[in-house]
Amino acid sequence: MATEQQQMKDQSNVIREKLTDRIQQLESGYNQDFGEILADVNALLISANHRDVQQVTNQMNLARLFDRFNALSVKDELFTEELLRVFGMFLESLPINDIFVKYNDQILQGLQSSNATIIDMWVQKVVKPLFTNEGLLKNISKSSVNIVPILTAVIELLPSQSTSIASASHDICVITAKIFRQEFFSPQILDCLKRLKTRHSQTEKDAEQFMIRFYELIVDIAASSQLLLDMLEANGLLMEMIENSQQKIDRDPLVALNIIKLLTDLASKPHGLDFVKNSTTLLPLIAKKIDNINEEDMLESLILPGCINFFVRIAQTNMSILLNEYPQVLNKLTEYCRQQRAGNTELQLLAIESAAFLCQQSEGKSSLADRMPIFLDTIIMMINGGHNDLKSRAISALNGIMQINGGDPGNKATELTQTWYDHLDSSGCGLDRFMKLVLEPFIDVRISAINFIRILSTSLWGQKLLSEYSGFLDYLLDRSTETCKQGREAKFEIVCELAMSPFIRLSFPPESVLRIRGYLKDGPINKEVNVAFETSSIGKNSYNAGNFFKMLQVIFMEFFQKFFLFIILLLLLLIFKILQKAKQFNASPNAVNFCAHESNEMWLNRNS
Repeated sequence: MATEQQQMKDQSNVIREKLTDRIQQLESGYNQDFGEILADVNALLISANHRDVQQVTNQMNLARLFDRFNALSVKDELFTEELLRVFGMFLESLPINDIFVKYNDQILQGLQSSNATIIDMWVQKVVKPLFTNEGLLKNISKSSVNIVPILTAVIELLPSQSTSIASASHDICVITAKIFRQEFFSPQILDCLKRLKTRHSQTEKDAEQFMIRFYELIVDIAASSQLLLDMLEANGLLMEMIENSQQKIDRDPLVALNIIKLLTDLASKPHGLDFVKNSTTLLPLIAKKIDNINEEDMLESLILPGCINFFVRIAQTNMSILLNEYPQVLNKLTEYCRQQRAGNTELQLLAIESAAFLCQQSEGKSSLADRMPIFLDTIIMMINGGHNDLKSRAISALNGIMQINGGDPGNKATELTQTWYDHLDSSGCGLDRFMKLVLEPFIDVRISAINFIRILSTSLWGQKLLSEYSGFLDYLLDRSTETCKQGREAKFEIVCELAMSPFIRLSFPPESVLRIRGYLKDGPINKEVNVAFETSSIGKNSYNAGNFFKMLQVIFMEFFQKFFLFIILLLLLLIFKILQKAKQFNASPNAVNFCAHESNEMWLNRNS
């Protein structure tokens, strides 16, 4: 044993010595045999354990080697895949914060390289992991390293043709603005941002692409917090973006498509909405745009969904803006659905999906109560007469409308959804229709229909419908109706909802409750599958952990209910026994004589 350990130790020493020697040869300026040396280094890095590599790279100063990597152009014959692998392994062998402190100049040089591959390597291996890790950043902040030069170089990568580099630049800037506010809003960084806006682009398309990236950065920083929004407003960057965006919305529909999405992200935050409402004219501008868009114009109609979504999203924060200040938006959506078959299908889908989004909150359900029959009629039309994709989207929208999220004070949302179901049922789109839809071959339609039944199972009135429907329980507990994992889990969700429902015993007979809870304990996969098939054996345990915990929850609930009932009965029995004993004691003549004797004794003692 000792001999083997010594051999391994000797082998590690040999590898470290060879690796050190080969790295020193790579650092030299001679290109002769460079490829052969590089191949040796690559082989040694692969064969050595991580500890040996880390020990070598920590002991050596790799600055000259990194300088040499940074200087290579794409066309250089030394620039190969093998070189990149070696470069990457060197970076991975060192702690990121050590690289940042020890090789800060090399990082900066690499970020300013003309070789996009070298830039991407530094960004993905060092800079992004460091700047997107708050713990590492706090360690860096305690060091003497100035992050402003690196941050400036990162910002200048925002217009990069490489999507990977540009995206990393954006992410780094957003998190740096949160953690290093003072550095990010320093004059040097602000000047860099302003220079980028005015930098000449080769083509108009490049200029527009960068403008969208730049505005996305401003919006994501402003949306992070009220403080960052105020700082961007104080520096003029935010207001300048808003003014330019307003001009683009009026003039360029294709660019406006992206800009409206960015403005929606800003306005959907409470502090962002306050700024948009009180400091800009965006709300009336976009509302006017909705009124004036020519729906027959292909380019103009492109931005209509974005404009409507703008108001729908901000309604989650402030419903009164949509209801009281800009009711024309809801009127527009209602009008699309009122046209029925004569209307534009895409606009009708926009209307019902917007209604579904608003109905995520109970306030939205109440606000749309008067208009809901019109939306439901459109959904019924699509379910009964549309193609499969249309059916699927219509049922998904209906699910969003019927789903009750969170609490329901006063059962108002429950009463509304029951009324809406009655409307569906009276139009031939009730449970009977959905029990046919759950058997359709098109999976998206089938899963959406199963989810609708799950939503019914969350309410007492819905459970009573399911309980009274002939054949429902046989379908639910028949594992053969679904062969795909998604379908099995969707059905199992219904079982979970019913089994854990506090009022299942009010809606289903006792034998049905036992069958449902028995199914829950067995899980969604048929236990009788032949174990000779490995995939089936795996499949039996493949249902997700969430369903497993739901099953455990039901079992524990049943146990504690029975245990609690047993304790109560035991206490009642004990109280009954005590009362019975007390009654017998009070009724006994000996007890009366005993009490009288004791009383006389006390009187005599007191007198004496």
